Amino acid sequence: MSPAGFIFAILLPLQIALSFIRSLSSLSPFSIFADVCNVLAMAIVIKEDLQLFDHPFSNRSAFNGLWAVPFTFGVAVFCFEGFSMTLALEASMADRRKFRSVLSQAVAAIIAVYVCFGVCGYLAYGEATKDIITLNLPNNWSSAAVKVGLCIALAFTFPVMMHPIHEIVETRFRSNRCFRKLSHNDGGAEWIGLHASRVLVVAVLTVVASFIPFFGSFISFVGSTMCALLSFVLPALFHLSIVGSSIPLWRRVLDYGILLFGLAFAGYGLVTALSSH
Repeated sequence: MSPAGFIFAILLPLQIALSFIRSLSSLSPFSIFADVCNVLAMAIVIKEDLQLFDHPFSNRSAFNGLWAVPFTFGVAVFCFEGFSMTLALEASMADRRKFRSVLSQAVAAIIAVYVCFGVCGYLAYGEATKDIITLNLPNNWSSAAVKVGLCIALAFTFPVMMHPIHEIVETRFRSNRCFRKLSHNDGGAEWIGLHASRVLVVAVLTVVASFIPFFGSFISFVGSTMCALLSFVLPALFHLSIVGSSIPLWRRVLDYGILLFGLAFAGYGLVTALSSH
């Protein structure tokens, strides 16, 4: 079976079934299992990297030029695409007062893991490092275990990441006049429509994930556009729109600085990602 056939025959039905789970707390066991798979897979990859550290690092360049910074920054921002879960996670906490501390510790730990993972991979393979690090691993049992573990982790993380998206889509459906009228006339139509929207969203993303080439450029493109807008531009814009008239001047200047930085980074990173292939 081809990779695309496996995705559409096995993973797509699984993701559709998991997308019907509406409670974020009900998805937490899948998320915990995915985290365990991720940790084990990353540990095996780092072990394989360390075994190659007996080679000299003289041909490893710590800085590959100024033009590579936007591409790198786009990938780095993409690594934190899960921040869209922030509000949903805060709402699900038993003690929301501890959320800021928990979030800070989690982000710091994730940064440390990502930096260690990336540095070890580059020191091990240098310029031969591929977009997906597992493609650099030898064909043995550990490589197979890593790939299986990461695939399982992605499969069970995806429904959690899609939770706020499904909520937004369903909110838009419920606010539509035609949909409300149809739901009022037929009670089952609302259930069918909302579940059909989840199926459609998952199916579209499956098609995109299956046929997008140049994965490294793609994640830099997403990081430089969508993630940059969500991380820098929109928060600063919303903050200025809601409380801009009541905050001190230095905070408005800071918001405008973040806004301009996000726009500049998004534009420059977009051009860099598109011109890299």
